[in-house]
Parts: sequence; C-alpha cells; structure tokens
Amino acid sequence: MPVVDRTDSVARPTRRNSEAAWLLGTGLLSVAVSLAIRVVERGPYVSGWALVAPTQGHLLASTRPVWGAVSEAFYQNRHFWLPFSVYSVPYSLIPGYLGRLWPWE
Repeated sequence: MPVVDRTDSVARPTRRNSEAAWLLGTGLLSVAVSLAIRVVERGPYVSGWALVAPTQGHLLASTRPVWGAVSEAFYQNRHFWLPFSVYSVPYSLIPGYLGRLWPWE
C-alpha cells in the first residue's frame, strides 16, 4: 500500500493568486496612468532627455575647436559625474556638429 502524504491532497489557498493578480493589475495601471499623464502634459513635440547629449555636443562644437571638443568629451567622460551619453563622441559631438552644419529647427 503506497504511503500518501496529507499535504499533497490539501488544496492550496487561492488568496495568494488573487493577491498577486491584484498587485500586477495595480502596477500595470499605475504605469499606464503615468504614461498617459506624461503624453497629455508634454505633448507630442517634446522629446525630453533625447536632446541632452546632442545639445551638449552642439555647445561644445560651438564654443571650442574640434580637437578641444573631442578632448573635453574624453576628459569629462572619465572624470565627471554626468552619464556617459552626455560627454561622448558618437552621442553628443557627432549630432552636435551635424546640427551646426544643417540646423533643422
């Protein structure tokens, strides 16, 4: 006769599943409301943080010679507290120089 463990036949409580579903729903709703408020408040034409690095590159390209801008980007990238993309050649200087050559706004 096989030995049956009593914990195998006991049904698991459904409270944990309903609580997890409620928490998931609340998290998804808060993210959706946050995104909707940002779209309504900012509008479709404000890109936010996407312009920080090209703006810094445009400032460096406008105020320093090419070698000075490149050396400033390399120095600040390794010695300053700002994130990598603000002082970098591909994300800031190249768009900055392209913006100076062909301004689109």
